[in-house]
Amino acid sequence: NESGIESMSLTGCRNCVHLINNKKRKSCCNGNPVPLTIEDYRRIESLVFSDFVEVREYSSAEVNDPILPQWCRESFILINGKYYEINTRKNKEGICTFLKHGKGCVLGKNRPYICCLYPLWILADGSIDYVDDECQMHMENYPIKQVIEEIGETEEEIRLFYDKIKEDSISNKKEHEKIIKSFLKKRRIIS
Repeated sequence: NESGIESMSLTGCRNCVHLINNKKRKSCCNGNPVPLTIEDYRRIESLVFSDFVEVREYSSAEVNDPILPQWCRESFILINGKYYEINTRKNKEGICTFLKHGKGCVLGKNRPYICCLYPLWILADGSIDYVDDECQMHMENYPIKQVIEEIGETEEEIRLFYDKIKEDSISNKKEHEKIIKSFLKKRRIIS
């Protein structure tokens, strides 16, 4: 426990962390963007972390991917004809800055909502299913109920995290835009 932050000790994710640090494959923390809600941003910032955010530019094709729910497609911030999103910063190898070898995510229960429900997502019909075919637990055919236990959450919490992400996407666009514009001024954009 460092500075009140717990290490992730979840079996499924910890096993994958070992693989990530050996760079054997792409995963949630390695190579993929990790979007932040405003609440995530403030919570992580309150833990006295600095320089933990990057702004990523997205192509029109990425933003308009039909697999994304409409509210998600509309959550990207459009500035001067380009789409942006706030994400956790990656290190030079493309791995989330909060992922530490042998420990997992140093944010523990303070990790972003998207990380709390990953590798799961709420589908249009309200069911919970995998969102990532490359997740180790999915590749090993863990049933959804077991995945929920492995990631240390409940079905209710998964739904709550999803709802918080959705609500943030709809209600906090101006705050996202303000943060993104400050990064644009500093020319700190990842594409």
